[in-house]
Amino acid sequence: MKPLNLDNDRLKKALTDAHKNAVVPETGAAWEHGIMRDIRNLPPFTGSAKNGAAYLIYEKFFWRFATVAGVLIIALSALLLNVNAASEYEIAGMLLADPYSLTFAEALGI
Repeated sequence: MKPLNLDNDRLKKALTDAHKNAVVPETGAAWEHGIMRDIRNLPPFTGSAKNGAAYLIYEKFFWRFATVAGVLIIALSALLLNVNAASEYEIAGMLLADPYSLTFAEALGI
């Protein structure tokens, strides 16, 4: 099978001529009113998978996840602002000195 030749001048000329000779449909006020009437008469969009909108099924889960993620970001930001600026060396030293009695909450001073 030989490769497709994309530099074919005859093909370019044929497509250019077809575009130049294309008939532009006339659209008037009656046509626009008819289209808008058809749009207004469409049934409400249900978002079911039959209509090709399967992604809308997960929309409510997305907004719930976004809300929880936002709350977690705010909570972790508040925790970060309240934590004393202890170096990793001091925390590691406390964990190595007595690893069984020290918990993560004690290391953060909570």
